[in-house]
Amino acid sequence: MTVIVAKWTIDEYHRMIDAGILSDRKVELLKGEIVEMSAEGEPHAYCSHESADYLTNLLGKLPYVKPSLSHYPTTRNQNQILPLSNV
Repeated sequence: MTVIVAKWTIDEYHRMIDAGILSDRKVELLKGEIVEMSAEGEPHAYCSHESADYLTNLLGKLPYVKPSLSHYPTTRNQNQILPLSNV
């Protein structure tokens, strides 16, 4: 028996989020597949914070570095560290 996995586009994924289909689940879209996300543990949070501090010190005032915080509700895939320019 051959199993065929349905691949989702980013637009389809966002439409599911907007429709509330994924509202009670922590998921992300990886290579077209909707994957359950594991909870962020203390080591991950520490490394994210330290990475953001390092980039801020390295790049100075060139970009604004915003670490994503796991305690904020999120419905869409987010970068762990988001460099923003012109802030």
